[in-house]
Amino acid sequence: MIKIDILSLFSNIGLEGVFFGSLISNAIPYSAMPYLALVAAYSATSPNEKLIVAITGGVGATLGKLLLYGITRVAGKGLKNRKQNMQYLNLLLGAKPSFITIFLFAALPLPDDVVYIPLGLAGFSFLKFLIPLLIGKIFLVGLVAFLGSRARFLIESSIHSGLLPIAILAMIIFTIELILVVFFVNWMNVFQVYNEEGFKVALKVFLKETYLVVTLNHPDLKKWFNERRISKKL
Repeated sequence: MIKIDILSLFSNIGLEGVFFGSLISNAIPYSAMPYLALVAAYSATSPNEKLIVAITGGVGATLGKLLLYGITRVAGKGLKNRKQNMQYLNLLLGAKPSFITIFLFAALPLPDDVVYIPLGLAGFSFLKFLIPLLIGKIFLVGLVAFLGSRARFLIESSIHSGLLPIAILAMIIFTIELILVVFFVNWMNVFQVYNEEGFKVALKVFLKETYLVVTLNHPDLKKWFNERRISKKL
C-alpha cells in the first residue's frame, strides 16, 4: 500500500516534476525505470497533456543521459594510453547502424546504460549520440504517456518484483565487461581486417578479441593489470 501511495503522489508533481524526475533518473546509471512510473502516473491523471509530457520527459531524459555521457567521456580522456585504440573504434562506430542502435536503446525499455557508458568512454561523436537519443527518448516517454494507467501497472510490477535488484546487478556486471571490451579489444586490428577482408572476417577477429578480454586473458589487459600492481608497490 505504501508503494502505491508514493506512486500516486508522483501524479501531483506537475510537468516540472516530470522533467526533473526524468533528468535525475537518467543521470543515475540503471535507475531509468522509476521515471517511467512517474510519467505513467502523471499521464493517467492528466490525459490532455500527453504530448507535452512526451516532449518534457523526453528532453529531461535526454539531458540526464547527456550528463552521464559527458562524465564517462571525460573519464575516457583520462586513459591516454588507450586513446589511439579508441580512434579506430570511433571509425567503426561511424557507420549508420550506430544511429539505429542508439535510437532503439533509447526508444525501448532496454538497459541503455550498457551501451551509452562505453560510447562515452570511447569519445563517440556528441551530435551522432544526441540526435537518435533525443528522438528515442521522446518516443519512449510519449508511448508511456499515451498508455497511461496500463503502462503504470506494468512498470509498478517491474519495480516491486524481487527480480529487479538481480537484473540491475547483472546489468552492472555486463557493463563492466563491456567497458573492458571497449578499452582492450585491438580495434586497430579489427578495423584493418574489416577494410581488407570484409565484415565476416572482422567479426571473427572481434569475437576472438572479446573472448580474450572477458576471460581476462587478453595481452593488453594483462599488461594493464601488471602496470597497476607495479605502480601500487612503488
